[in-house]
Amino acid sequence: MSKVADKSMFKFEFLDIDTLVEAEVNDNKAKPPSNLADLDDLVQAKMASLNGTVFSYQYGSGASILYPVGGSSADWAYSQGINYSYTIELPPMPSDGSFIYPSVNIQTTCDLKWGMFFGLE
Repeated sequence: MSKVADKSMFKFEFLDIDTLVEAEVNDNKAKPPSNLADLDDLVQAKMASLNGTVFSYQYGSGASILYPVGGSSADWAYSQGINYSYTIELPPMPSDGSFIYPSVNIQTTCDLKWGMFFGLE
C-alpha cells in the first residue's frame, strides 16, 4: 500500500474491515443513512471492477446483507460526522465456515480494495 492516491476520485472517509461474508457494507443499522443514494452511486462502478477478479462481492447495507445491529464502527463514524463510511466484510473459509481469513489472501484483498477505493491500477 505504498502507492499515493488522489482521494478526490472517491468520497472515502472511514473504512472498516471485518470477517463474515464477501460484501461491501455501507452501514450496519436497520435504518439506512440519509446519504444512501450517494453511497450507492459511488460504489456500484467500483464494485463492477472487482467482481470476476479473485472475489465476487455483494454491496448494500449491513442490515440487508447480514442483519441489523447497533454499535458498529460505521455507527461510530456517522456519530462523529463522517458521511462516507464503508465496511469490507471478508469471506469465511468455505471448507469449515470459520472466520479466520487466510493470510495468503490478505495482500491480494488489500490491493484490490485499495484500487477500488482510490482508482489505482
